[in-house]
Formats: sequence, structure tokens, C-alpha cells
Amino acid sequence: MRSLQIPNSNVSVVFCPSGLLALQSVTSGLTVVLGHTATIPCNRSCSTVKWFRKEILVCSFAEGKFMASPGFKGRIEFSEANLKQGNASLTITDVVYNDRGWYVCSCDGNLGCDHYLEVVIPTSLTVVSGEKAKLPCYAETDKLTAESNANIRWEKDDKLVVKLAHGEMEFGAGFKDRVSVSKEDYNRGDLSLTIDDVRPSEAGLYTCVVPSEKSKQPEIIDLIVKGSSKLQFMFRVELSTQ
Repeated sequence: MRSLQIPNSNVSVVFCPSGLLALQSVTSGLTVVLGHTATIPCNRSCSTVKWFRKEILVCSFAEGKFMASPGFKGRIEFSEANLKQGNASLTITDVVYNDRGWYVCSCDGNLGCDHYLEVVIPTSLTVVSGEKAKLPCYAETDKLTAESNANIRWEKDDKLVVKLAHGEMEFGAGFKDRVSVSKEDYNRGDLSLTIDDVRPSEAGLYTCVVPSEKSKQPEIIDLIVKGSSKLQFMFRVELSTQ
């Protein structure tokens, strides 16, 4: 079985073992960080399930028996109880880079639930607690866009950090008046996020959400926050006086 995405459309052509062609609507794309867990959704009721990635069998469940291919063995979470409730989703743990690609589910022989899984490697940024951090993000933007039409959104662990739209800033919980994005830099393709007085609790994965389908660099920032240099200095002084 092979599938081919038709350029500039949400339709894929699936080449079935019988030789017949089936047109299917592509559900969506999914993004997961390397080493994390990805769930490819499929809400369908069936007794026999097979998941494929690029023609290759990922796993199957038939006649009460579950099987995972060697490349996915020990990394697939499957629940027969969920399947009986109409949930045939595929969950892959400890995602590796070569897990990226198109996935399609065969539910009692009927193909569907096709998704593209993208695996991204976060760019690490280390700052000291209490200092300023600038998280880079660059994307192609219209140089003639008015400041009132700039559209930027940053998220941390899938929660809002800051959103710039229609010339107004909206802040996520705990970030008000400490984070900013530049309306002026937007026209230069610079959508970077600045955080003042970084806190240890703000360490984590940050994503710059780009309008439309334009690519961005980097995909994800892994912010690492170290202890305050002031505290480290005080600790050294205390040790030296003992």
C-alpha cells in the first residue's frame, strides 16, 4: 500500500493492494519533539486495526492479538478497551527522528485517519535566572505589512505566552509586562520573543506560531534557566568564610 500527497491540496491518493486507487482527504499534520510521545488520532470503531507508515506496517491488532513491527517494538501504547470504545488512535513513545512521515490506519480494511507526523529537534537556549532572554524566531513576512496587521503568537508547553494581533498584545498567565515581541522587527522577518527577569519556572519548550503555512527557524526553543549568578556568588562567599 502506498500513498501520495497531491501538491497544494488536502487530498492523497492511496494505492491499495488490490491495485485500486482511493482518494482520501488528509486529516492534518502533527508535530512532536524528538524523544517525546506522539498520538496519531483515529476515532473509529473496528475489530481489526493496522497502522502503516510509508507502506511499512507499524502495528496491528486482530483476533485479540497485538503485534508491533521491530522498529516500533516497545514504543507503542495500545488499549483493546479504547478500541472497543471507538478509539483506534496510535500512540508512539520515545519518538525517534525516523518516525516522521505519513501514517494511515486500516480499520477492518477501510483506510483513513491519515496524518503526517513531523519530528522536530529543539534549539537549546541557556540563560541565568533574573536576566533577560531573547528567544529567536525567523520567518518570511510581508515587508509592507502595517504594524496593526502584524500577527505573532508564542506558546510555552502549548499555553499562551504572548499574542500580537491587530496592534494589541495579549499575555499568558504570569507573563504580563515581562515579555515582548517587536512590531517593527516583524517586517524584517524577526518574530523573536524577549523575556525580562527570567524565572526558573519558565524553563521549557517555546514555540513561535507563524501565520499561514510559512516555514520558520528554529521550530522550537528549549529554554534552560540556571540559578542566579548573585546567589551563586553568595554561595561561594559563604563557603570561603567557613
